[in-house]
Amino acid sequence: DCPNWPPPTLGGGYNSLARGVNSNGVVVGLSTTLVSDSNAMIMSFGLPYAFQTRAFRWKNGYIRDLGTLGGPDAMVLGVNESGQIFGNSYTNFDSSPVCGVPDFGFDALMTGAFLWQNGKMTNLGSFGGTCTNAIALNNRGQVVGYSFLAGDAVFHPFRWERGKFVDLGTLGGKQGVAQHPNEVGDIVGWQSLAGNENVIHATLWSHGQITDLGAFEPDQCSVPFAIGTNKLASIDPSTMKVREYTLPEAGARPRRIALAPDGTIYYTDFARGYLGHFDPLGGKLLKEWLSPGGSESEPYGIAITNEGEVWYSESGVKPNTLVRFDPK
Repeated sequence: DCPNWPPPTLGGGYNSLARGVNSNGVVVGLSTTLVSDSNAMIMSFGLPYAFQTRAFRWKNGYIRDLGTLGGPDAMVLGVNESGQIFGNSYTNFDSSPVCGVPDFGFDALMTGAFLWQNGKMTNLGSFGGTCTNAIALNNRGQVVGYSFLAGDAVFHPFRWERGKFVDLGTLGGKQGVAQHPNEVGDIVGWQSLAGNENVIHATLWSHGQITDLGAFEPDQCSVPFAIGTNKLASIDPSTMKVREYTLPEAGARPRRIALAPDGTIYYTDFARGYLGHFDPLGGKLLKEWLSPGGSESEPYGIAITNEGEVWYSESGVKPNTLVRFDPK
């Protein structure tokens, strides 16, 4: 029996999202209140709830509002095993031209990243722009993300640790994002290429060195997708604008994608039980195949070999099945 689960909302609001839990049972996330807010941070997730958003910590049935960095909203993104909590918060009531998500109808205010510990929320700093976003936290207390420079035309990856806000740098490109730190301080993310801001490469920051992890071809980059829709999407790293590609079947739900050696995309359609092949340059679906396990097979993880063979898992089949697909 879990009589105090799920976590309640704050201020009488109707919506909350949990974003992390540690081994001590501390749950963190964000909750709406009953205060109307056209810049509500919860709308950055594509949710149509225009109510003030607040960061929360929950344990043993007690929910706590963690406050903000000076603006009306804040949201928690995770918690580590030491109980340190990180997230993002509005710092004032001024508008940010770069922190919103126009496709979601979300216009943001000036935003900063925070670490909450021992009852105190700390602003991690910025590089002078109107938008700093934290993305991940490890058990060492290192927070990583990205921050816009003054003028909001350029953003760089950052690492924060013990009060020091460090620009991790790029190899000449104008954009970079630090996404995941490991427990020894190595950080992976991406950066745009010098001379071609439309291409991004996976990047490793380790021991003061920046390593471009490359791509299959010099002009290729990774393509993310939208969960919960029948769409794939790409991001223009020079503008951070999202281009959506709507798949023909309204019920399609692409779950994972993989980049083929020829620059095309294969994806698993979890909801319909299909493997799909998509051309991002032409913006069109090339072909779909029903998975061997059928419409209830729930295809999930996917990878492609250097030779172009596609491997993916069927999570709805018992026992789970590994499928090999040869495009030739």
